[in-house]
Amino acid sequence: MSKLSQLSNNEDSLDQASEWLAKVDRGLSPSEQLALQQWLDSNPMHRRNLFDMAALWDSMSILSELSEMFPLEEQAKPSKASWRYYSAIAASLMLLSLGIGLFWINQHLLLQDQYTTAIGEHRLFELNDGSSIHLNTNSRVSVNYSLGLRQLTLEQGEAHFNVAHDEQRPFVVSAGQQTVTAVGTAFNIRLSQQDDMELLVTEGRVSLANKIDDSATNQPNPTTPTTTTYLDAGQKIAANTLAQSPIEPVASSAIDGKLAWQRGFIVFDGTPLGQALQEVQRYAEYDIVATEDIQNLEIAGFFKTSDIDKLIASLEQSFDLSSERKGQTIYLRQR
Repeated sequence: MSKLSQLSNNEDSLDQASEWLAKVDRGLSPSEQLALQQWLDSNPMHRRNLFDMAALWDSMSILSELSEMFPLEEQAKPSKASWRYYSAIAASLMLLSLGIGLFWINQHLLLQDQYTTAIGEHRLFELNDGSSIHLNTNSRVSVNYSLGLRQLTLEQGEAHFNVAHDEQRPFVVSAGQQTVTAVGTAFNIRLSQQDDMELLVTEGRVSLANKIDDSATNQPNPTTPTTTTYLDAGQKIAANTLAQSPIEPVASSAIDGKLAWQRGFIVFDGTPLGQALQEVQRYAEYDIVATEDIQNLEIAGFFKTSDIDKLIASLEQSFDLSSERKGQTIYLRQR
C-alpha cells in the first residue's frame, strides 16, 4: 500500500473516531455500542485513533466514559506530530456541538410568530414548548418567546390557551388592558372590538393584572398600583379599561357551551335574539339586523358556525320570521 493510501485511510479512521466520540458524548444506544465494538475490532488503527482523540477530550469526560466501556484498554497519548490535526478535529466538534445547542435553543425555546384565522374559521396551533393555541373566528395572536418569558398578545378575537408547564418561563398573555399569567394551565380569552375582555379558566390557576403602561415605568414613583386577581378552574371574569366585574363560577355544562366553537358550533340556551345575533355576526361575512319587536325572542339549540344560512332558515321557521338580503345585510322581521 502506498504512503498516500495509508495517509488517506488514517484520515478516514480519524474522522470516524471523531464521529464516534461525539456519539459517546451524547450517549450510545445498545445497538450503537455493538457497532462501536465491531468498528474497533475491524482494524487496530481504529482503536489507537479513538483513544488518541479521546485524550484531547479528557476535559469533557470522554476518557472516563471509554474506560467504563473498555476497562482493559490503554489510553494512548497523541503524538506531537498529530497534535495539530487532532486539535483541529476537536475544535470542529466543539463548534458543531455549539451549533447544535444553539439550533436546539432556537427550535425549542425561542419563537416569534403570528397566528390568524379568517371569518368563520377556527384553527389549532401547536407551539414549540408543547403549549397550544386554539383560535376562534377572525382572531389574531402574536407570540414572542425568550429564554426567560413566554409573551403572547391576543390582538383580536378569541383564543383558548393550553399551557405547557415551565416554572422558569411564565406564560403571559396580554389582551386589551389586562395581562393573564400562567405556568401550566388552560384558559379562554375573548376580546371585544372595544378591548373588553372575558377570561374563563378551564384548568389550573391564573393571575389577572392590569397591563403596565411602559411610559409609567420611567416615572420614579408611579402612583397607579397594579391590581392582581387570581382565578381557578371553573371561574370567569370580565374586565375593561376601567374596572373588573366580580369573579363568577361557571358550571361544567356552561363551559362546554362556551367552548363549543372549538367543535364548530354555537350554543344558545334561552338567549335573547338580539344578543344571539351579535354572536352569530362573528362568523358571518355579512351583517344581520333584527327589528326591535323581535329582539327579545329567546332561542335555544346548537348551530353550526360554518352554516349561518341554515341558522337564519331555522329562525324563520321557528319564530315565523322573514328575512331579506340587501347588499351585505340580512334583515329579520316578523311576518
